[in-house]
Amino acid sequence: MAVHGLLLDSAGLRANWGDQMKMNGLVVWVGMAAVLAAMPAGAQGIQPQQNSVNRGAPPQGAAQFNAIAGVAAKSGVSKCLGRINQVTNFVTANSQSGTYLFVSPKQPDKSIISANLEVQAQNALTFASASFAPTGSDGCGGMYEAVTYWGENCDAVGAKGFPQLKKLGVIQRHVQVLQGEGTMRLFLMPAGQGCISIKKEVIF
Repeated sequence: MAVHGLLLDSAGLRANWGDQMKMNGLVVWVGMAAVLAAMPAGAQGIQPQQNSVNRGAPPQGAAQFNAIAGVAAKSGVSKCLGRINQVTNFVTANSQSGTYLFVSPKQPDKSIISANLEVQAQNALTFASASFAPTGSDGCGGMYEAVTYWGENCDAVGAKGFPQLKKLGVIQRHVQVLQGEGTMRLFLMPAGQGCISIKKEVIF
């Protein structure tokens, strides 16, 4: 089927295009703010990072939804709007970001929704992926993974960026696992002289 795209930023709708490619899904491009032109090769000056998503009930009022949840709503999603808003607000906090959103063209309110995000914070560039799915009744589960390259080694990243997390060990030999609140886990993988952090949380 035809893929339709919407490009938005903080000023609202900027462009609308369709019939660019064929695939089995609706793909929507959402830019919550213009991404910075200068992208660092590796993040320096590690600062303490946020731990986990607020576990309170996600907002339900349309007036409180961000641009990503707003586009999902216009695409036919209803049940997961609060969860989409909650998680994407957390992932993009204090940053400039753009989002590529996948919504099913058939029964979107009963299907998985997936978003890929480019998140430019002051000291790091992150690629994040978030997915949401209705869980019966009016419930909705979600998860996200946020991948960031740091210019320092993994021990320094854990100590400076995530001092509140508990070290659990390694998955096999090289990838460290740190535990945060609830289901939040941080994986630290060596990458040359630096380190890649993969932050993951599942929200049931």
